[in-house]
Parts: sequence; C-alpha cells; structure tokens
Amino acid sequence: MNKSPLVSVIMASYNSEKYIPDAIESILSQTMKDFELIIYDDSSTDKTFQIAQEYAKGDSRIVVCRNEKNLGVSETSNKAISISKGKYICKMDSDDVSYPYRLEVQSSFLENNPDVVMVGGNVLMVNEDLTPIQEKKFPKKHEEIIDASFLLVTVQQGASMINRSKLPSNFPWYDPEIRTGEDWDLFYKLAPYGKFANIDKIMIKYRRYKGQSKSLSSYNPKEVFYTIEKVRDRAIKKYGLKVSYKRRIQRLIQRAIIKILPNHLVIRVFYILRKFVLK
Repeated sequence: MNKSPLVSVIMASYNSEKYIPDAIESILSQTMKDFELIIYDDSSTDKTFQIAQEYAKGDSRIVVCRNEKNLGVSETSNKAISISKGKYICKMDSDDVSYPYRLEVQSSFLENNPDVVMVGGNVLMVNEDLTPIQEKKFPKKHEEIIDASFLLVTVQQGASMINRSKLPSNFPWYDPEIRTGEDWDLFYKLAPYGKFANIDKIMIKYRRYKGQSKSLSSYNPKEVFYTIEKVRDRAIKKYGLKVSYKRRIQRLIQRAIIKILPNHLVIRVFYILRKFVLK
C-alpha cells in the first residue's frame, strides 16, 4: 500500500502552454519531495494537456486528468481536490512559479501550528517574462488577516496551503456558481475551522499580463467588486465574523468611490488603497 503524500499540489490548467512548464518545474524543484502534483486540465484547446502528460511520464508524483468540456476553474479545482491524498492542499496556478522552499516552509509551519487552517506568504509580482514588478506583502496575524479581508486580499490563494485534516470530509470547496469570487468564498468557508497566517517570505512569482484570465482587469472590475461584497456580507452573517469600526467605515468609503469611478480606474484605486490599509 502506497503512503499518502504530505502535500497535494492542485493545479487547474486552461490554455497555459506558454507558462505551465515553468509552473511544473518549480514544483518538481522543491526542496521538500513528499508531494503529489495533480494537474487537471479544463479542456484546453492548445497543448497544455499534452505538455502535462509529457512531464507525468518522467515523474510518478504527477497525476494528469482532463475535463471533456470546459467547466471553469472552481469545478476543475474541486475535481482535482477530490482525487488528492495529501494532508495539506497547496493551490498552484498554472502560470505562476513557486520558490523552491515553498512546500517545505509552508508544510513545516502547519505542522508546528496545528491551530492554523490556511497559511500564505508574500508574492513577487512579475511580468510575462518573470521580470520583477514589485513585492506584495500581507498581514501576518489572524485578526488582521480577517479584518482587512473585508477590503482587500489578505491571503493570496495561489500562494497558500490548507490543512485539510482540520476540515470535515464533506467540506464544500469551491462554489461553481461564483465564477469571479471563488477564492474569497473559500477563504471565508475556512474561517470556522482555524486561524489564518502569512509567512513573511516570498512564496511565488505571480504573473501579470494582458489577457490574464485570473486578473480582475480581465473582467468587469465593478461587477467583480460587487460580487465579492456579497460574499463578504454573507460571511459576516453566516460565520459571525467581526469587522472593526475602522474597516466598516473604510468599506463604505470604498463602495462610494467604486460607484462613481469608471471601470478602467478601479484596479488602480485598489492598489493605492492597499498601501494605506496594510501599513
């Protein structure tokens, strides 16, 4: 009987032929070797699936599956998680690059902090060719991570690891009905099961480029914002999460600003706001 890996790396992929080799190789180059890499292709129309298959031929830790039709990232991620075996779930986007120490550092942190359900880390924003743009830092303490999440991303899910052993077997992972705020929804679903944390170290290189499907700017930014606001409001009511008076005021100001701004300025305002909120 084969021993289950400590970490399951989940990679939902779609038309990533240009970038997925970097993503896969960054996992295969990890200092911690006790993992499985599950690549679940969402019916790509390019060579993404074939590239993943070639890597799987050379490493038994890689499992490659494919949807017969395009289902979206939420349902595809759920299918990947359903066949995973690791104690810890590591989310990895197929166009990002993990630093070699990522799995070792995050799994060790979770082993030593059993009260934490999700741990993230800092992110190096890069362009299409992996040229650095800026480092994105996040709050470290649970209370601040929760409080600031009602304004901004406070755990980058593509740079996170989840302690699945703290969750029930029927835990509802990603909601396929939420197509542009699924990460936020999952974040709040995890809240009742443990604390959140971020390690003050860069975990991934996060690509930003034109046409990037995971970027808010690829959608209608205002529509995405209001979708996420609904997720936040639901989380407050459902899980009884506490929001400070300061954050409540900032939310009202943020909503007012977003309402009057044209779409093309919304993303800029988010980045400016982030500098003030996370000081």
